[in-house]
Amino acid sequence: MPAGRLASLACFATAMVLCCQSANGEAKRQQQLLLGCWEVTSPFPRDQIPEGDEWGWAKWCFDKGRRIRTWTVACPRFAGCDGGDGENAYRWHEDHLEIPFLDTDDKNPTYMGWVWRPRAVNFPTKEKMLMKNCPLWTSGEWVRVRDPDKGNPASQRRRGN
Repeated sequence: MPAGRLASLACFATAMVLCCQSANGEAKRQQQLLLGCWEVTSPFPRDQIPEGDEWGWAKWCFDKGRRIRTWTVACPRFAGCDGGDGENAYRWHEDHLEIPFLDTDDKNPTYMGWVWRPRAVNFPTKEKMLMKNCPLWTSGEWVRVRDPDKGNPASQRRRGN
């Protein structure tokens, strides 16, 4: 192999390694930004809910142990509100977040089973997170908020901290 060609290949290989290291570094930075608590509220006022939509808010807290704690309230247009809280796992991949959701579509073979759903995530700032491919109003801009369990000794004992 000619020396010029060998140098070209070495240069290309070095560029690929640096590119992969850079992408891996960005993925780690994104994963670090995810840690903590985030909140989103539906984009329209409670008294102006579009037909077939809901008003609500959600707070999700992500920890280093790949656990997510969630609080959600949803209100349909002409009925009472419903809410819940829970804890589950999450997975971080190079460029997206995966959260398990209960499949409620009876046409799917996974009906009433937990399935991992990818969510595209972007952090325009340390205090704002944009999430895509989410149900209803949870797609959009999330803001960083205080962890509701911080400083609460009972909740820290409960979680084993």
